[in-house]
Amino acid sequence: MASTRVHLVLVHGLFSSAKVWKAFETLIAGDPELTGRVSVHLFEYDSPLGRLRPDRRVAETDDIADQLGTFLETELADAERIVLVTHSQGGLVVQRFLARKLWNGEGAELARIGGVADSYWEALEGHGRAWRSLGLSFDPFAVCREALGAHWPGGVAVGRRGGRELGDGVAREPNQGFLVHFDDASREYAEDLLDTPLIGQFAFNLYLSVPPSGGETVLWRHRWQPEDERYRLPASYGYDEAVVRGAESLEIAPRVGEALLIDPRYFHAVRPSSGARRVALGFAVGLASSGQLVTWA
Repeated sequence: MASTRVHLVLVHGLFSSAKVWKAFETLIAGDPELTGRVSVHLFEYDSPLGRLRPDRRVAETDDIADQLGTFLETELADAERIVLVTHSQGGLVVQRFLARKLWNGEGAELARIGGVADSYWEALEGHGRAWRSLGLSFDPFAVCREALGAHWPGGVAVGRRGGRELGDGVAREPNQGFLVHFDDASREYAEDLLDTPLIGQFAFNLYLSVPPSGGETVLWRHRWQPEDERYRLPASYGYDEAVVRGAESLEIAPRVGEALLIDPRYFHAVRPSSGARRVALGFAVGLASSGQLVTWA
């Protein structure tokens, strides 16, 4: 069966124009493996160095995001699969476009944009081989799921997407810490991430090693709002800590053998560690509409 054509939308950056993509267009057009599979579309917006007419307002990011939405609705109305490629300010435009759609409850319209990359499944196979090579006599993630299931009548299982089982967990050593961020599958994915719709989300971490200093988990009583995007750090998953200024917070210093279950839709961070390694086993936990808990990583 022939693969669905990918419509590549190129969004330029600050003080630039669609001409910046000319070399990129030429490379794609000359690649025989992409012939007939990829169509290139240029989204252009005004981004002048200055204003020749002081009486005219330069378009702000929200305005350009709305223009992008109109472009996709009109020029690519019949496209089944869209990939957005950005440079510089173009990334902020796309972030704002996606955020406004999700905030307005229009996430279903984004189903043709993005999704779970094929590289995820390839990495998942390597992940499985790496864990099996350790020769453990037990599955640590299965043990964690069983412990959760002992206190949850609906049971616990690894989540699936398209019938395929997702990753069951990861081991992380964030000695450098994690920036202020949030995790929300309903906002990060235009369509349902799992085969089973979710009505709640949590993050599970079991601590195997903790430092004598630092490594605290900080959770703020503040969930993402569209205006928070102005605090997002350039080319980063994280936000400036000013995004949670004035919000009530909780700081937890975990101990070895303890498990922490939080709602990651609230902004949270991990402080840098000092003096020893901070190692934890973790996975996301979703409350499915069926009442079952499903996990993924």
